[in-house]
Amino acid sequence: MENREFDFDEPIIFCAHNLDIGNPKKLATELAKRLGVNINILKLGGEVMETITIPNATSTKNLNILNPKYDKFFKYALEYGDEAHVIANDYLQYFLPASVDYLKLIETLKQKESADEELDSFIELKKFGATEVYIANTEEVNLTDDDKQDWSNVFKVIGNLESHFLYKLP
Repeated sequence: MENREFDFDEPIIFCAHNLDIGNPKKLATELAKRLGVNINILKLGGEVMETITIPNATSTKNLNILNPKYDKFFKYALEYGDEAHVIANDYLQYFLPASVDYLKLIETLKQKESADEELDSFIELKKFGATEVYIANTEEVNLTDDDKQDWSNVFKVIGNLESHFLYKLP
C-alpha cells in the first residue's frame, strides 16, 4: 500500500476566553461546571493531582498544567481524546479531534450545518466565553513570543492574514 501525505491545509483556530486561570483547581471547577464534565487536574509528568466531579457528568477531560520551560504563554491544555484546548491568559487555541481541511471547514461553517460535528465543537467554545472564532491556514500563521503574549496581539496577526475567517458564534 502506498503511503500518502494529507493533501490539504490544516486550520489553526483561536478565540478569546473569559476564564480565571490563576489557580488550577478553580479553573478545573469552573470548566467542569461550564462543560458538564468531570475534570482530572494533571501536574507536570501526567500524575493526577485532583479530580473535580460534578453530578450527572458522563465523561472526564484532563486539564494538564503545562511546563513554562517549553512555552511560557500557554498555561493549560484541556484534553479529551484527540481534542484539545490550549489555554493562555486571555485566549485559547483549539485543536479539532480529527484532521480537517481548512477550506472544507470554512465551507461547513458558512453553510451552518447544525448536524456537523465541527459546528458543534465550535458552538461549545461559547462555554469558554468566546463570542467569535478566528480560523486561519496553519501554514500562514507564524506567531512570535511577542504575538503570543495576549489576545490583542494574536487577534492582530490572524486578522491581518488575507486567508483568515471569522466565525461569529450563534
